[in-house]
Amino acid sequence: MDTQTLVAALQAPADYRTTRQHLFPSQGSLDWFIRRERDRLVKAGALRLIAGRWLVAPAAFDLMVLEVGQQDAQKADKAGA
Repeated sequence: MDTQTLVAALQAPADYRTTRQHLFPSQGSLDWFIRRERDRLVKAGALRLIAGRWLVAPAAFDLMVLEVGQQDAQKADKAGA
């Protein structure tokens, strides 16, 4: 994906959530996920700070949602949850 396409895809977190309400039914649930995983999201390029505003790179964020979800499921399975 070229730079122009990546920049054009950046979204405010609230806009990202509108198409992923099945994962984040409230803004609070998305905010919680971002707080919990901020470091990993930033390292993955899924969350970027542009001109003082946090923006989501949707493709990278989606991959992180899947990765975190898989890791959480594995932890829960080991704990017998």
